[in-house]
Amino acid sequence: MIISYKANMAGPYHIEAGLPCQDSFAIKEGRGSYIIAAVADGLGSELYSDIGSAVAASTAVDYCVERISEGMSFDDIKKIMNNAMVHAYKAVLSRAEQDTNAPDEYDTTLCLCVYNGEHLYYGQSGDSGIVVLLQSGEYRRVTTQQRDEDGCVFPLCWGPDKWEFGYLENSVSSVMLMTDGVFEQVCPPVMRGKEIDINIPLARKFMDRFDCNEELVTALESAAYRYLENYPRNLLDDDKTVVVIINTANPAKVMPETYYAVPNWKALREEAEKKLVVPDDTVASDDIADDIAPVTFEDQHEAIIQEDKEDMSTDSASHVDLDHADKDNDEVKKNDLPINFLEPT
Repeated sequence: MIISYKANMAGPYHIEAGLPCQDSFAIKEGRGSYIIAAVADGLGSELYSDIGSAVAASTAVDYCVERISEGMSFDDIKKIMNNAMVHAYKAVLSRAEQDTNAPDEYDTTLCLCVYNGEHLYYGQSGDSGIVVLLQSGEYRRVTTQQRDEDGCVFPLCWGPDKWEFGYLENSVSSVMLMTDGVFEQVCPPVMRGKEIDINIPLARKFMDRFDCNEELVTALESAAYRYLENYPRNLLDDDKTVVVIINTANPAKVMPETYYAVPNWKALREEAEKKLVVPDDTVASDDIADDIAPVTFEDQHEAIIQEDKEDMSTDSASHVDLDHADKDNDEVKKNDLPINFLEPT
């Protein structure tokens, strides 16, 4: 059985500024066993990018749903996904024309996936991203963030020359699509180039949910939403969107416990700072290191997320404990656990 859940919300900065959430998502069942999903992140500098992201995500997913069917080759699906992104951008241009606004005010990224419970096909434009949990038990980052040397993103309008498409031959048990704010918590810049470049304990909270069934999806989604809503602002100030798809009939193997260990953030940061070349010894390394090693990672276990007492007092039979994703599935008793999504790992 394939289940899915999602969370989408404005970040603290946008809430305080009275701005809309510029992230969007879409997810639909396709033909046969296919699930089609997308996340899109409107550029913060553009006035109507929230509309652009919504149009792009929904258009791309609808296009794929209508055309992808069982038995297609990767080349066939890749062509459809490419055309879906073309149509998504055309739809954004059409909406801008309809609103009599400049098209660049609707700029957005787009990250698209096609999943049949085992194989994953993806398309990428921009700096959102996808992580998968393979049936082998390994977590893998699928996409790369498309940015220039100054850190500026390449949005959908850059066209097919920048877009990337791919296919995973490995059996995939779980998929998570994220806009860039969440993606950089799951795949932190400080871990780039490492053998393991994923914050596995955090990814595991969302993706290792093979004990869940359709009755518990709503509780799982509510817990994920509340977790991201309360995520420490010093770690994540951006809009937050995740879409998670899980094939409960194809559970991932459990890896040795050391595989799920919390990264040593302090050591990672110190290593990154040693690689910095400081042109002026009067400039403190902290002033230039933020883009390489976020200063808050080593402090994240000091962030305290208070439990919502009202939620905790509701009927526990309808709730699921997402923090127990860090334990073996046979330890999870889904009918006697409250929602308990504490501080980020």
